[in-house]
Amino acid sequence: MKKLITLLTVTISLGAFAQERVVLRSKTVNVNDSKAILVRTSETPDKVEVTFQVPMASSVCLDPRVEYILRTCFRTESVYQTRQVCRNVTTTPAPTPGRPTGPRYNPPTETRRVCTNERIYVGTRQIAYDCSYSRSWCAQYGTNVNTESDKVKIKFKDMPNLGATEEDTFEVIAQQRSRDGENVVYDINPLLTVVPYKVEKKGILGYDSYVIEPK
Repeated sequence: MKKLITLLTVTISLGAFAQERVVLRSKTVNVNDSKAILVRTSETPDKVEVTFQVPMASSVCLDPRVEYILRTCFRTESVYQTRQVCRNVTTTPAPTPGRPTGPRYNPPTETRRVCTNERIYVGTRQIAYDCSYSRSWCAQYGTNVNTESDKVKIKFKDMPNLGATEEDTFEVIAQQRSRDGENVVYDINPLLTVVPYKVEKKGILGYDSYVIEPK
């Protein structure tokens, strides 16, 4: 029965092993693809940082257009007029030497007409003006794909010691979370291992970090 389970596991994993196999021999490892089979051996450090090359898709305009929108706007303007305004101004001449003074003295007055030009508010009016504008838009979108480097940190916690020929293998797939997005998500799955393992995501603040430990 044990041999049958082992044979079945190998059969299921044949597709995965078509991916690049990367043996973890140092704390930093580079992978030339967005997915790989990571191999843990007796030489693998407890913590490794793996850099993947991840295709990142973004929208690009294939057919940009510009159209001119004709538009007339209105604004309210105050209206003023300049008019001549005349008033009668009465003045009392200043006292002169020899002129009688006292409480009963009623000095003579002078009246003259004074005219001035004054700016007078008469109402409002609507002023039309051209407020046409240009509008840019895209008639057809396409996809632009750039390959970008992204790192993931993997910690092997409480892992059993491996013999000289023993190894643990893990399938790791890195992919863009969403189109036009900058985030990369990782899918890590144990394949052929000496004991069952569990994988837990520990990364915070956009940093990808995972812990692999026995179940």
